[in-house]
Amino acid sequence: MGNFWPTLPIRIPASPGMPILWDIVWWLFQLVVMVTLLILFRTFALRIDRIRNEAPETIPPVAQSDDHITPSM
Repeated sequence: MGNFWPTLPIRIPASPGMPILWDIVWWLFQLVVMVTLLILFRTFALRIDRIRNEAPETIPPVAQSDDHITPSM
């Protein structure tokens, strides 16, 4: 069975291949991207929570109690 990734049809003599350093750089890049996304989502969620908490209450006091609701059959 052939290789999974496509390769050139020629061989390069004395090629060292992909060094282990590339794997380390790739994982560090992934770590930075994921941490950045987590921080951005956290900031966005906290901002939305702050806006909702600062907004004046728009529900009238009557609608907050269940006393006025009659059960339907």
